[in-house]
Amino acid sequence: MGERKMKAVIMAGGMGKRLSPVTDLLPKPLAPIGGAPCIKHIISLLKKHGITDIGISLMYKGELIREALGDCRDVNLRFFEESTPMGTAGSVKNCSDFLDGDFLVISGDCLCDFNLSEAIDFHAANGGVASIVFTRVKEPLEYGVALLEEDFRVSRFIEKPSWSRAYSDTVNTGIYLFSRRIFDYIRLKDSMCDFSKDVFPLMMKENVPIYGKLMDGYWCDIGDCRAYLQANIDYASGKIQSPLWSEAAPAKGKDAFFYEPCMVGKDSEISGAVIGPNTVIGSRCRIGRGARIENSVLMDGVTVGENASVRFGVVCPDCRIENGASVGEFSVIGKNCRVGRGAVVAANTKIHADNEIPENAQISGNIFTYCGEPALDGGKMVFPRIEFFDSSHYMKAGAAFGTVLHGNIAVGISASDCLSSEMSFNAGLVGTGCGIFDMGECSKNMLRYTVRKYGFRGGVFFSCDEKETTVWFFESDGLPPGRNTERDFERVFSSGDIREGKGSLRPFDGFKTLYRRHIKALLGRQRPIKALVIAPTVLSEHLIVKNARGLERIFVGEDEIFVRKISADGRSEQAYTPEQVKAVLTYVFGYFFGKVYLPYHYPFICDEVARQNGFSVERLTLESENRRLMYEITDMDIAAAILFRYLSLKQCSFGEIAAGLPSFSSLSRTVDISGSKAAIMRGLSEESRQDGEFVEGIRLFFPGKSSGVLIVPEKCAERFRLYAEAESMEAADEICRFYEKKINGKKTEN
Repeated sequence: MGERKMKAVIMAGGMGKRLSPVTDLLPKPLAPIGGAPCIKHIISLLKKHGITDIGISLMYKGELIREALGDCRDVNLRFFEESTPMGTAGSVKNCSDFLDGDFLVISGDCLCDFNLSEAIDFHAANGGVASIVFTRVKEPLEYGVALLEEDFRVSRFIEKPSWSRAYSDTVNTGIYLFSRRIFDYIRLKDSMCDFSKDVFPLMMKENVPIYGKLMDGYWCDIGDCRAYLQANIDYASGKIQSPLWSEAAPAKGKDAFFYEPCMVGKDSEISGAVIGPNTVIGSRCRIGRGARIENSVLMDGVTVGENASVRFGVVCPDCRIENGASVGEFSVIGKNCRVGRGAVVAANTKIHADNEIPENAQISGNIFTYCGEPALDGGKMVFPRIEFFDSSHYMKAGAAFGTVLHGNIAVGISASDCLSSEMSFNAGLVGTGCGIFDMGECSKNMLRYTVRKYGFRGGVFFSCDEKETTVWFFESDGLPPGRNTERDFERVFSSGDIREGKGSLRPFDGFKTLYRRHIKALLGRQRPIKALVIAPTVLSEHLIVKNARGLERIFVGEDEIFVRKISADGRSEQAYTPEQVKAVLTYVFGYFFGKVYLPYHYPFICDEVARQNGFSVERLTLESENRRLMYEITDMDIAAAILFRYLSLKQCSFGEIAAGLPSFSSLSRTVDISGSKAAIMRGLSEESRQDGEFVEGIRLFFPGKSSGVLIVPEKCAERFRLYAEAESMEAADEICRFYEKKINGKKTEN
């Protein structure tokens, strides 16, 4: 293929923290794939498509990249240094003097074999300012998801979405083709500018078309250790072709047995071992008799002793795995480490550079950073309560939260049983320099209100039972973390990149009186109500009940209000559904405030309730700028106070309110899948592009907008959740069954 006039910029300045400990001592573009640095694979791909004038943006350990690329031939390399991070667009602008026409941008830490010539021709044919190369992946959460129109224009971007907003499996590969007009839209703010966060949204706001080219072929962003391992496995198995394994020796050794595919670098000695499948071994390695290496990467200079094993692992340069030692699945051993004779490195362990593991040791999270621990999901982490559970998990969670939300943090517990968990968590939190305000025993809603009222940076609440301890996290508005905070927490929790500081811990009093006064003010002057109420003291101490027989029972929990109708004889009860309770709460909030700010998932019928009663609703998510406005209706003490105020004022029952609202039935259903969640979301998004709402999941309205369905993929499981609403239970069930079949059909198509 002839040389092209087009130039390219390789982005090679990132630190690659999620790939630690591989990147502890080298930049991510130098992480070896099949024995050659990843960035050399990119340069080889560019050369293949006739691009030989290449600019390379550098920052983290840039001198190592310069040195590694000193032997590149038949290309003209020009390096551009950054002293501080400039963002993807800022880095390209830093190279602007080098670029004199249309140009290509590609990451130095991705592995791909796309037909770049085809992408270049696509860009030239459209004549636009920007073209983006897209591909399809099974797990799109770490990428920018896009929706493409039939004319190849990008109609929507969702950057690193949660599952509920992953409307497609079509993701941004970070490969761009630009005309020089792109510099009109790169506007630096404090020397920073990013294509996905700044430039592309600006272009879409100004109606400047962005074109998307969906490409087949191999593509892998080696952003974390599992992706890096998978890239090497794919390379060894021939899923991607590259001419760079020129120094590889045939897979052979004295009395050794090889399961193909596997690759072995020069000057490596293997005696009586079993190697492969899907294994890449670097140069100058020594592997002893009886050793077993499979689905793994051993970098240069690694020694593996007799009868030792490495499965699905990554071992960095110059490590020694002594006789009989075992490295578990998805573990990473940093450079120049020694794992002693008979030691066991548990699965999902990261051991950073220059550590020495004693003989027969069993390594766990109290010493080294782990991945694969409890995840932050729905604003909470759940930890098992078992006799030998490692308390350092709480310390790490505290350190991660303190690193992300640095400042004064309120901490409370539901009961003294949570005290040991709280103390471990606080130890991690205080080590980041945070000020801890210990509220002692309180309710979760009391803590949330206090966080808002006193301007804390965040709050943490512990509740526990016999089986588990739940840790609830809140931001400064008293609501659970948004997606950006959640992602930052997960990154720090996984990487161990902890802020260090000297914090403080002090008791915090007086908040209970303040909260009681607030609830009392919301209740107003109470008259006897027609209900038997079971509620926190802050509510029940102000309520007067007319008669406990033949009325309603209202139970106010921390996260939900439950209402049951009791027969005159007290023997039978009929429960109102959670959706009916939410509809009634919407009504009473609308009566008092005129406009109601609802969590997005509230029932469809709430909009009709507002329309019929002359008030308005606005649905918000945790990503909304004005998300704090939905706080009151999510604090069940406050929501119940507004409800009781209405019951007292109107001298009516809950049932009488519900009877005056439009009737509806609701049903939820879980749908397990075996295919790709993102591919299913793409199919559903494309079908519902005209009449769907894409905010949190896919929300579809049916005629009259009094019925519909909300389709939400679950974060930590391969399944979907359906929330259907209609005039009757039969109709709601029919909606659920229809979309369950559709989802099952989509998973078989993909």
